[in-house]
Amino acid sequence: MELVIQKDKTSKKIEVGVRAIVERLFVVMRNHIGQDNSIERAKLFKKVFHVNDEDVTLLHREALYSFLKRGMHRCRSRTKCFITNYKLNGEYLYFVVKDDYDADVYRQNADRTIKQLRAMTKRAFKASKEDWHNLEWVY
Repeated sequence: MELVIQKDKTSKKIEVGVRAIVERLFVVMRNHIGQDNSIERAKLFKKVFHVNDEDVTLLHREALYSFLKRGMHRCRSRTKCFITNYKLNGEYLYFVVKDDYDADVYRQNADRTIKQLRAMTKRAFKASKEDWHNLEWVY
């Protein structure tokens, strides 16, 4: 599948199939093994899609980041290239797990997600118990 991005009367085709993204991730992430060799989110975007993330519309950027996340998930679940991330000073950094210290970063991310899911499960049961569906919904 290709995504055509047009900016300033020029167009660029970007291949966005998950398989193609995984193959590009294999090439890019060879240089980013271990937390000490991590790559910033914007730089990873540029290396995988060959376009700066600020050079595309917000809609295209979100779609491409979604495909990038799917590609990283595919790497983790179906290959031996286990990519994870952490946040440092508001910036997401990505790397391939090399040792137990790196794997612990993934464990911490998973634990945080599980904690959030448990909180939302409690909230769902509270909504059911208190009949939130009958209340006025305001933001």
